[in-house]
Amino acid sequence: MGYLSDKLQIQLSELTKDSASATLVQKKISDDLIITCMKAIDRCEFARYAPSAPGLSQEEIYTTAADVIAKLEGALK
Repeated sequence: MGYLSDKLQIQLSELTKDSASATLVQKKISDDLIITCMKAIDRCEFARYAPSAPGLSQEEIYTTAADVIAKLEGALK
């Protein structure tokens, strides 16, 4: 969320998944990339708030987040 806050110029206190999605739509980012980004945020939040729950490993979550950020960097230029 910090990355999105900086990149989309939205205060972190005002940033939600809905506001991020809406801004990404306005910036003509593909629906697939927006969905992938929102899923990555969901996975990060799940890992943060339920760390002992079964799911993806930290490495998988990190890899997915890094991939989304790299794709957004290319799309937002």
